[in-house]
Amino acid sequence: MKPTPPSLSEIQSGFSQITKDPRGAGPAVKDHPSLEPFIAFDERASRVTRLSVYAEGYFSRLVDSLSGDFPNLKRILDHSYSLDAFPKLIADFLQECPSQVWNIGDVGRRLPAFLARHEILAEEEYLADLAKVEWAVIEAFYSENVAAFDSATLRALPPDAWPGLIPAISPSVRTLTTWWNTAELWHNPSLEPCRLDESATVMIWRNGWRSDVARLSPSESTLYDWIRTGFNLGSIGEKWPDEDPTPVMEIFNGWMTNGILAGIKT
Repeated sequence: MKPTPPSLSEIQSGFSQITKDPRGAGPAVKDHPSLEPFIAFDERASRVTRLSVYAEGYFSRLVDSLSGDFPNLKRILDHSYSLDAFPKLIADFLQECPSQVWNIGDVGRRLPAFLARHEILAEEEYLADLAKVEWAVIEAFYSENVAAFDSATLRALPPDAWPGLIPAISPSVRTLTTWWNTAELWHNPSLEPCRLDESATVMIWRNGWRSDVARLSPSESTLYDWIRTGFNLGSIGEKWPDEDPTPVMEIFNGWMTNGILAGIKT
């Protein structure tokens, strides 16, 4: 008796699972015995060979995409481990976190968290932080586009209006706390990873048509926290310590120029 053919939905589901299985088409097809008899083969190519064309193409496309999303992570793995290290990492990642999204650009969202618990790379703590920065760079670039800060509008206001003004942070801005020279590694992945004496804040934002990354100084970190909390310029001026060698307006003007500030809250 001939086996009952699977339904169209069963064929589609099985094909999808085989194609996406990081183990490869050989082990994957054995998990679908009802589907196997209906996969064509001949003397030129077995069932597994035919399915591998699709499975390997799917995996290669994901590796290529994630290489573009995490270029510095890939460079470090290529240099410190081997050229196979990044594809092997992605295979491990997809085994635990299979893609559940339609947009290939979203596949890497869970990679930084995965890195932190990877059995080998978890020992290299800085890699997870670097991956977080690289993903934040993508988020910043595709964040809401707002007009640049118009300093002329600010200068046109009467001086007595300034103390009550509340700066607005650009929606592209992201921050994370790290114990490593993560910002410097993002700019130059050939540097040696260095654990800091104390934690630091890294800021990621879109500056024009590119994203940028910087480690904030303690003064910058304090100012960012105050602005994020909703302090107005008057409160910031009153609270800024006299002994701080960095003029607050120097930081403020730099952030206006670089696109970190997006105007005044109304």
